Amino acid sequence: MRIIPASLLVFCFISDVQAAFILDDFDDPAMVIQEGEPTVTAGVGDLSAERTLSFFDVFTTPVARIDSNLTRESRFTAIRSSADPSEGLGLARLSTIYRFGQEPQDFTQGGQNDAFLIDVTQVFGPTLPPILYGFAEDEGDFYEIFFSLSNIQTPSTVVLPFDQFRTRAGGSGTTSFENVARISFSVTGNGTINGILEQGWTVEIDRIRVGRIPEPSTFLLASLATARLSTRRCLCVPAIV
Repeated sequence: MRIIPASLLVFCFISDVQAAFILDDFDDPAMVIQEGEPTVTAGVGDLSAERTLSFFDVFTTPVARIDSNLTRESRFTAIRSSADPSEGLGLARLSTIYRFGQEPQDFTQGGQNDAFLIDVTQVFGPTLPPILYGFAEDEGDFYEIFFSLSNIQTPSTVVLPFDQFRTRAGGSGTTSFENVARISFSVTGNGTINGILEQGWTVEIDRIRVGRIPEPSTFLLASLATARLSTRRCLCVPAIV
């Protein structure tokens, strides 16, 4: 699977992307500072979801922190602290997970919506920025999408179209997002690349929204003029190949 860099994406005015509802505006305070000790908050967002903040690393014990509405007011903040080189490969995943009990949700709202809108306000760190990973459970099947934050200019709105989620583990299947039982978004590190160990990073998100992508005719190509006219960029993920 190849992750399309942000430099190849299409830019549009944020006003062109219509949000139908807010999944999470991060007004509810919560914090996780220890792997294996998630924090659960009920009644989050317009869907009254049960939100779980958690993190883990498949190779090491990560030094990390996730919080909502604490480091910054009404922000999700994911911080991966510097890793000990003796620990080897670091692949920490810092996540916000949403569940909907016994009532799966129609994220399209009868066909009205077709994308997640992730308002990213900051991405920084001493090494390469991490990856935004989306995961969905729909009618018992699992789907995923990847977005590289390596070239993002903040603030930006990352647009993750429903039809670009693919069956987990490299499958080609797609999902309708009409019966969603669980959805999560994670910030995950690059680990060791070309002998350079991940040394820490911070990602800050303002809101996670659901809405509709404008028609192709309304997209504006990235240019200096676009940058001057729009204070927040909109990054739309193309097909993953």
